[in-house]
Amino acid sequence: MPVKPSASRGDEVAPILQQQLLHLDRQLTSVFLFGIANATLLVAVLWDVVGHTKLLTWLLTILALNLVPSVLRGLGLSERLLHTHDLTRRTTYYRLAALVVGGAWGSAGLLLFPGDSAMHQTMLTLMLGVTAAGGMPYAAPLRHCYALLAVPMLLPVMLQYLLMGGTVHTTMALMLIIFGLAMLNASQSFYRTMADSISLRLELQRLADEDELTRIPNRRSFDAAFQREWRRDRRQREPISILIADIDHFKAYNDHYGHQAGDGCLQAVAQTLARTVRRPTDTVARWGGEEFVVLLPETPLEGAAYVGERVRAAVEDLALPHEASPVAEHVTVSLGVASTVPDRDGSPEALLQAADAALYRAKAVGRNRVETASADAGTPSRGSWVPHAGRQMDPS
Repeated sequence: MPVKPSASRGDEVAPILQQQLLHLDRQLTSVFLFGIANATLLVAVLWDVVGHTKLLTWLLTILALNLVPSVLRGLGLSERLLHTHDLTRRTTYYRLAALVVGGAWGSAGLLLFPGDSAMHQTMLTLMLGVTAAGGMPYAAPLRHCYALLAVPMLLPVMLQYLLMGGTVHTTMALMLIIFGLAMLNASQSFYRTMADSISLRLELQRLADEDELTRIPNRRSFDAAFQREWRRDRRQREPISILIADIDHFKAYNDHYGHQAGDGCLQAVAQTLARTVRRPTDTVARWGGEEFVVLLPETPLEGAAYVGERVRAAVEDLALPHEASPVAEHVTVSLGVASTVPDRDGSPEALLQAADAALYRAKAVGRNRVETASADAGTPSRGSWVPHAGRQMDPS
């Protein structure tokens, strides 16, 4: 009985990291508003004790850093520049952004530090502490991101207090150290809690979308992917194809070898389909019983028929004995393939019906073959792929 290969560490972490980055993406507007509000308030507090040129230059710097992500996204340049599908590159971008923003805020501890006013020193320290604490929900979900934000934000003002000396200033520096360590510790707990929550949610989603026996997507997952890809291909005027595969004489297999062997057969065929159909946009799912369905976005009928023949041959190459089959001495599959270019008049159900009709025809004319059909109105297309033969078109 086939055993599901164990997932690698990268396979397990990537979906979690993707969700963490998605969380950061969604927080960009809130981060912008929070940063600008705090920076404006700090400038207002220090307006009477620090040079206006310094204050305005610093405020404009904070404003520019907060605006860059929004401007890039608005111009549609973020995906092109940041390669947002590359998780490693996106992670590096967010960590670098946290370091730069933290450093800009930390510069206030050096450039805007009011040396002659203890009250304004305390207000500056308080505003930096509030900003560091408020940044935790935004940066902590990504490992090390919060440390890259908070440390450069708090370190300069802490060093400023230490350089000034005296009991009060040294105490303020120690308080900042304790506060910083506490925030870093809290950020690690926040990170672990969110990572565990995402992991649990993804596992529940996997269980809901995965067939328990074969460990491939179930019909619920297929239906969602089909609707999504149908809408996308309709917008882009691209062809979409469906392939339905049925194990030949599976009931006879179950009766002859027993249900446990039948489960093993289903698992073997399912994993073979999953290995044969490799594109990330394709979906292989268990349709029910001994039937499987394959979704092939942006694939015309000829390409889908070729995939169907590869699937048929791959299952035959398994050479699973089937003494009760009148078709062959081993397990075989029959396949129905249909294709269409989605439009407002078409429907996903019509495409499925066309593929099912093609499957029925494959079973009626001998099994262990691929039959094709077009679901486009007014453009009927029928044919078959027969084992060990070239492309043969049915003139009917």
